Amino acid sequence: MAQRSKQLVISLSKDLWSDQDPLIGSVALNLIVNAVFPDLPFLVRIWIVFPVGLVADLAVPRITSAPSESRIVDLRDVAFGTTILFNTPATITLAILTLVSSSPQAQ
Repeated sequence: MAQRSKQLVISLSKDLWSDQDPLIGSVALNLIVNAVFPDLPFLVRIWIVFPVGLVADLAVPRITSAPSESRIVDLRDVAFGTTILFNTPATITLAILTLVSSSPQAQ
């Protein structure tokens, strides 16, 4: 079971790090907008790049074909449960963040 989980993590990390097209596309679009409108502030450029990227994210899957069977990850044998070794520090961290964000000084 642990080997199967390890394979899933490796597979997902390969997919995440090998597909840099959105990052390259957003940087390229940002540079193009900067070249066309050099006086445009950075935040306004981001407000242009973000909706264009959002439209591209919605359009590309509709235009392209479905992934091949070899790229589909089978999740039936993967255990998504967590152990007390993870749950305890996570609960403590959430409690601290809740206390800090709800304190009068944070507001």
